[in-house]
Amino acid sequence: MRNVSYSLIPCWEIIKCSDADRSNCKAYAGESQLCWVNKKSEMPCIWQDCRECSVYADFFSCGKIKELLRTLLTEKSLAK
Repeated sequence: MRNVSYSLIPCWEIIKCSDADRSNCKAYAGESQLCWVNKKSEMPCIWQDCRECSVYADFFSCGKIKELLRTLLTEKSLAK
């Protein structure tokens, strides 16, 4: 269950991927694997070391994940 919750982290929101990058990204299209497990040669972040990525490094804390999701949900609701 733990891996499923981490796979729901919207990495594209954190690293601000473009729409074009998202269209070629398995992590964006998929929802059952962690982005660093899903990393493939066609993904836009292929050259980035996952251990240096904030998605990988900063979100091993349940509190940080909840804080991020609250922020994103608040931003989306304010945008409506």
